[in-house]
Amino acid sequence: MSPRIAPGFWFKSSIFEAEPNEDEETNPRMYGRQVAIWLRPKLIELGYEVEEPFGEDWGWCLMCQREPYRMWIGCVNLRDYEYAQPGDPPPPRERLLWNVVPMAEIPFFRYLFRKKPDISPGLDKLSTELNEMLASEPAITVVDDEVSNSWFDA
Repeated sequence: MSPRIAPGFWFKSSIFEAEPNEDEETNPRMYGRQVAIWLRPKLIELGYEVEEPFGEDWGWCLMCQREPYRMWIGCVNLRDYEYAQPGDPPPPRERLLWNVVPMAEIPFFRYLFRKKPDISPGLDKLSTELNEMLASEPAITVVDDEVSNSWFDA
């Protein structure tokens, strides 16, 4: 089954930067480990059994639960593929636009002959809590997703 994706959040911040060689665990110029590391203890404090962040091809995964369905947050920056040249250093923190997206997925075979759990309440709760975490941090400015369309033009 494909993951259900809740609306994500775009933000800029002076807290996070792209770590050198971080994108060796993802795809080139895809960062987000520091965002995931920052979120993890906050989610644990809320009662989630959050695993250590790990790289995926699309960015950094912060697994919040595995049972009765998987629920995680994807952490990544807006990629600058059109502007960066091979070998360029990571963008400076003031040029990074971050995106965090809560997702949930029911493993197909686990519930093949049983009633599937409703993922909506859990995913909605995670999304609300994520929004509150971002909004409560003074060094984070949540922006409208339209900002991503012109981010590199500025």
